[in-house]
Amino acid sequence: MLVNPFIVLAHPVKTIKDAVEKPDFNTAFFIVLVPTVLLIVFNLIAGVSLDLFSIARHGALNYLSWVIASCVFYFFAFLVAGKKIKGKFLAIMCSLSYIWFFVSIMMIVSFLLLMGSPKLIALQNTLQKESLTQEEVRVLYNILANRDSEALQSFERVHDISTDLSGYMLTEEETGIINNITFFGFISGIVLMFYTLFLYPFLTLKLIIKRGSAATFVLYLIVFAALYFIMPPLRIF
Repeated sequence: MLVNPFIVLAHPVKTIKDAVEKPDFNTAFFIVLVPTVLLIVFNLIAGVSLDLFSIARHGALNYLSWVIASCVFYFFAFLVAGKKIKGKFLAIMCSLSYIWFFVSIMMIVSFLLLMGSPKLIALQNTLQKESLTQEEVRVLYNILANRDSEALQSFERVHDISTDLSGYMLTEEETGIINNITFFGFISGIVLMFYTLFLYPFLTLKLIIKRGSAATFVLYLIVFAALYFIMPPLRIF
């Protein structure tokens, strides 16, 4: 299996073909493990306390999702190609492991972009102690970006935040830098999501069932719909 990021990004067909023809479980297992390792490393660098249970749960869900996705792919591929895919389960697992390869890249890009603003890192560390939803955090970021002192005081009062967050208000220059960073991250995210959700799963099916693009695309939609209903409930465990 190929693990060179430049080859994986620039030559997806070559990468998937190599994974199908020369499956390597150990390499695939490591690829799926990398996001969990990165989570630990980034928490340590950012000074966030490690929750071993949450980290273990994160890793277990990654492996469970990997196995279930591989089973779903194999099941629908078998319905289309029959006995021709016998013995291809490992090949499917190795091919789908690249999904976590791109998840790792997205994590690295996001962390590096976040490192571009030490103030945001400090704020993130402070918010670890508070019970805020993602929507509430988004509202707080907007308040800080707009330098609205009254809204910030009201937010702290409503959410019972004892820490004074006024020191995290962004200057115009910092807001501009963060907007540029966010735009770059958005573009990078779209490209990586395309690889993760479509290109690599599609190519895996195409090379496994050996059908034309149209038939493979229809099968991909069916598999994607099946996984869409199967995967979310896993997140409650």
